[in-house]
Amino acid sequence: MLEQQLEDASKCLQETRTANDRLKRDIQKNDQQEELLREREQMMALVDELEGQVKEGHHNLEDALNKIQTLEEQTQVRNQEQEEIRLRITEVAELCEKKEIKQSYSFEVLCDFIYDKAKRL
Repeated sequence: MLEQQLEDASKCLQETRTANDRLKRDIQKNDQQEELLREREQMMALVDELEGQVKEGHHNLEDALNKIQTLEEQTQVRNQEQEEIRLRITEVAELCEKKEIKQSYSFEVLCDFIYDKAKRL
């Protein structure tokens, strides 16, 4: 009888140790899962931060492209104005010369020509 109780106690002890080992493994797994969850939260925070940086960069790029487009439009308008002024100066020079000027001259050359003609008048 004592041997039976001893044997039963030994089995119970063995089962308790096995259960204890399982519990330790489960606790370790739980700790690992919690660590993975913390890492995931950190990664998600980094992803959110990077997403914000990308959005800000995209917004800055759009602003820069809009500025470039505006500057290109302004340049085109100024080039057209400059060409119109050059053509008008050329017309004045043609009136002074009394013949058509076929070559395209710079502003400086045309203005010097008109100035010289005006001094002679």
